[in-house]
Amino acid sequence: MLRPRKHSDEVGVRIRSQDRPMCPKFHFDRVPVRLIHSLHGEGSEWVDNPLVLQTENLAKIDSWIKKAEEDQNLGIKQAPPGSVVIMKGANWKENAPPVIHRSPHQDQPRVVLTLDQA
Repeated sequence: MLRPRKHSDEVGVRIRSQDRPMCPKFHFDRVPVRLIHSLHGEGSEWVDNPLVLQTENLAKIDSWIKKAEEDQNLGIKQAPPGSVVIMKGANWKENAPPVIHRSPHQDQPRVVLTLDQA
């Protein structure tokens, strides 16, 4: 895996085969943006909840994730198999709220390519 550096013109690349979810809990990434391509298997899941997206306070988002995971009232969306998704991270330059997402709960192996802006 190539590790991203602090320059915005560089990209971190990772390709991985998974037989279980890499990130089974909802979270947001601390990068400006992440591209996730499900080369084989289920696509990523994300929260489509306008209430949490109204805050830019990351501590409030963390608190909301913990509470929502317990209630399972999240409004979860899932990308189709073989799809490419682009997700804003916490370090997005406009300081907009990040995308809250997780790896899908899967029964079959999954191959994933990720690209992270440094």
